[in-house]
Amino acid sequence: MRKGLIDGRISIDAADVSTAAALFLREATGSVKADLSLSQVDERQIADVNATIRDLEIEQTRVSSATVAATVEDLFGVPAVVGSINAQDISTGGVDIARLEATARQNEGATDFEGTALLDQGTQLEARGALAPEGNGYRVRLNRLGLEQGAVQARLVEPTSLLVEGSAFTLDPLAIDVAGGRITAGGRVADVLDLAVSLEQVPLSIANTIQPALGLGGTLDGTAEIKGTRERPLVNFDVDGRGITSPVLAQAGLSTLTIDATGTSDGNRLNVDTSVTSLKG
Repeated sequence: MRKGLIDGRISIDAADVSTAAALFLREATGSVKADLSLSQVDERQIADVNATIRDLEIEQTRVSSATVAATVEDLFGVPAVVGSINAQDISTGGVDIARLEATARQNEGATDFEGTALLDQGTQLEARGALAPEGNGYRVRLNRLGLEQGAVQARLVEPTSLLVEGSAFTLDPLAIDVAGGRITAGGRVADVLDLAVSLEQVPLSIANTIQPALGLGGTLDGTAEIKGTRERPLVNFDVDGRGITSPVLAQAGLSTLTIDATGTSDGNRLNVDTSVTSLKG
């Protein structure tokens, strides 16, 4: 071990993980076979991972099958990754994923990554981008981000990026078309805050493509500005919800809701003014 770096290897070959899980007071079933090799080159931590999972269930999370094969250089710095993840029949947090695929490769000093997922209800998700060192930190570029279920779509309007320098984050202008509505954001979070977010006719039904049981309807419009400092953030927001529907509201005898909310903050104090009305409540 040198400068906090690690040399070693860990191997797991468990046909039934239930016994090991019991040692941590957890309930789990399934099989895991994995090899993790750690080494150091030029004061950088290197990790090689190969794993196979079958019929794994841990409380409310289930993975029918998954394989991971990856090499990560500079694990504790700006990771450079080459590898892939493939998984089928995943259930977690109320989201059921039929198939998940992700790959990463090196390209002129950057890690290009892309991933796709198909949910049980037919929703397709896609992301593509790159991670590369920059200055005293790294930049994550997002070239493509999309969601599609039949005629319902959400997509990144144009490529954007996030620069991370220690605890400072700079978000280039971000615009997402959400089934005809739009979410925009941009700014910087550092010792001084300067971040803005806006919503324009964003349909709540987009959430149903991830969790159909929500059954949400209606739209959101609004703006939010975050200024001040980390120690004393100053927040101003204005949110309008129109024609909001859901099975929960229907069970309560409310057909639709209209919501108008404004708020400001000054340090630890938050002031909110909200109006909620129901046309047929």
